[in-house]
Amino acid sequence: DKRENWIKRCIAISGDTLQIIDGVVYINGKAGAVPRHFEASYLVVMPGHKRISEQRLDAMGIDNVVRPTIDSTEFIYNLTTANVDSLRAMGANIRRKISKETADSRIFPFDKDHHKWNEDNFGPIYIPEKGATVQLDSLTLPFYKRIIDTYEHNTLEVQDGKIYINHHETTTYTFKLNYFWMMGDNRNESMDSRFWGYVPEDHIVGKAWLIWLSYHHRRIRWGRLFSAIR
Repeated sequence: DKRENWIKRCIAISGDTLQIIDGVVYINGKAGAVPRHFEASYLVVMPGHKRISEQRLDAMGIDNVVRPTIDSTEFIYNLTTANVDSLRAMGANIRRKISKETADSRIFPFDKDHHKWNEDNFGPIYIPEKGATVQLDSLTLPFYKRIIDTYEHNTLEVQDGKIYINHHETTTYTFKLNYFWMMGDNRNESMDSRFWGYVPEDHIVGKAWLIWLSYHHRRIRWGRLFSAIR
């Protein structure tokens, strides 16, 4: 439902270049800030090769949806940085679960033949800025097609390998709007710009600043209610 409001964190603005390497986001070549409630998937082996009990998961606020790997002693948990520190203090062997080799057809710009990207390894990608001009060809058009024909209301056609905008052949395009890149703090459980692409400025309807309700693992997280979003 494209009319539904989603709350995501803006991590790159117009004119930035974004890249994700092994799950770490880089903006203009520098590692981005890690959000306060950042979560990611980790491969965990507990002492004695035991699964973490439901009671322990609940006490630590860890999502109880656990996925075992082929190795029956290793489990996938969605963890915060604090969770990782606590489990390591208990003697757990933990490593970040990273998608490396597989090209994901769901990932923007949906062209896995030329861009073998996934949610953990992605880019580099330019975030369009109003007034900036880009070159158009068969490789770059998938990035900007939706901007040109949907967000900025042009007629776009490709005929015999040539690009036509508003019935005129062209090899460039100048953006009319600023665009932004949004990602969720829960990186392995988030539908965001990795799957949608760019968000135009006229689609941003407000700023989330207060947590009204936080529900997780069949319970209300009382400690987060009415706290500021940072």
